[in-house]
Amino acid sequence: MSNESLSTDAIVHDANATKSEKLERLNDMGYELKRFATKNEASADEVEHQVAEINAAKARVEKEG
Repeated sequence: MSNESLSTDAIVHDANATKSEKLERLNDMGYELKRFATKNEASADEVEHQVAEINAAKARVEKEG
């Protein structure tokens, strides 16, 4: 399953993934977002919203036990 096929919520709630795997997937999403934004000239508002969503998901994963 590719990272792009999962939402941030799906990654956070994936019971089969370790904390480090979740963080790696979220980091990959951020990298892919940067590539997409650069290549496709996405709107700044759209990119900011997606970055905020990824950062919030990372914070939720970090709080996991």
